[in-house]
Amino acid sequence: MTLIMIEITLFSFLVMSFAVFIAQFFKGFAGFGPALIAVPVLSLFFAPKDIIPLISLLNVIGGYYLGYKERKNFNLKLILPAMSGMVTGSIIGANLFILVNNVYLKKSLGFIIIAFSINLILYKGIQKKYIFHPKREFLAGTISGTVGGIFGISAPILVIYIKR
Repeated sequence: MTLIMIEITLFSFLVMSFAVFIAQFFKGFAGFGPALIAVPVLSLFFAPKDIIPLISLLNVIGGYYLGYKERKNFNLKLILPAMSGMVTGSIIGANLFILVNNVYLKKSLGFIIIAFSINLILYKGIQKKYIFHPKREFLAGTISGTVGGIFGISAPILVIYIKR
């Protein structure tokens, strides 16, 4: 394994640091800041295969912190099927991540961000009564985990599912 050193300007470093800070700030109240802020910005400087594992690690650390802080608000009956699906999907996604090249990753990432943004715009304020279905929860969790394993973006998929 070779170590590749790249030169980063002060401006680039500040932009990347600010993007990660803002992304984690948004994660604190929205749940998915790193996926929609840090990954696209850092993709301007590095290949997705280099940044997605780092962002995923930050997501895990931030997720554990938020989970611990909000543990009293959890309803395990509701979140357990989705969580088990996310674990399954994360394993699938991580294996796919290894196989996919950077060009396809960038294009797919852009598509997912655009699709999520369009969904937010079109369905803003429209929310049906949430009905719990364990099999659908597991499927949504699996899809979310797979996308999370590939791109480090898992929460937006669940947000779209729950809003429906």
